[in-house]
Order: sequence, then C-alpha cells, then structure tokens
Amino acid sequence: MALSETQLRILLRNELEEIARARLALLQFLAPAKLPDRTIYRVELVLEEILGNIIRYAFTEPSPSAIELAVTLVGGVVVLTFEDGGTPFNPLDAPEPTRPTDIANAKVGGWGLSLVRKFADRLDYQRRDGRNRLEVRIAPDPSR
Repeated sequence: MALSETQLRILLRNELEEIARARLALLQFLAPAKLPDRTIYRVELVLEEILGNIIRYAFTEPSPSAIELAVTLVGGVVVLTFEDGGTPFNPLDAPEPTRPTDIANAKVGGWGLSLVRKFADRLDYQRRDGRNRLEVRIAPDPSR
C-alpha cells in the first residue's frame, strides 16, 4: 500500500477478506478531508459493492489475481479507480433489476450495481490491454 497526500494506491488479493482491508485504508486516507458522513457512507458502499463484484465474478477460477485500487481526492471529490484482469464486464451496460410486484416475488441481492449508479456522480469504464478499469467519482454531499 502506498499513501501520499492526494492518492492512496493499494494492491488487493482476489479474496473477500480484502474488502475490509481496503475499507480501513480508505477511511484512514479520507479522514483528514473531514467529508460529510453521507459522502463517506456513499464511498464505502461503492467500494464494498464494486470490490465484492470483482472478487465474486471477475475470475472464472480461484486465483491470487491482484485488484488495483487507487483513491484520489480532488477538490473534495473522491475518485475510486478499480483495475483487474478478470472477465470483461462493463457495469454501465448491466440492466437495472426488475422491481418485484409483491414480496412473494422479491429476490435477495442483485441491487448492488443499481446502488452504485445511484450513489456515484459519474462512472467510466474501459477495457484496455486485457484489463477492466472502472473509475467512480463521488462528490461531497452539501450537508453534513
């Protein structure tokens, strides 16, 4: 893990336990910025959802493949950049889940990307040199 005044870079293993390590590093990095609680909540949720999806679905077999996470703070805007060598997947192309008509038809899960889209101010995806690169921008909430 490398930490500077304006950027955090961390290399994560393709294991669910790494989400907690990334979250703690992120919170430490963002603490001096004193962002509104709601902004921190949005950033944490996006981090956990995206990393969870990469770890669960990007690799077809167990692998120690690395996931690169970069976090930059630019004028109060948090920029999360995720890179991995897994299966190509553009979350911008994923359809929104169908809302259930009643509780009997409701399914658990499947709403993570929808929440990411709602909480992010901007999402950009690229597939380059056999790698997925997703950049997520989250602007600070106006109220504390």
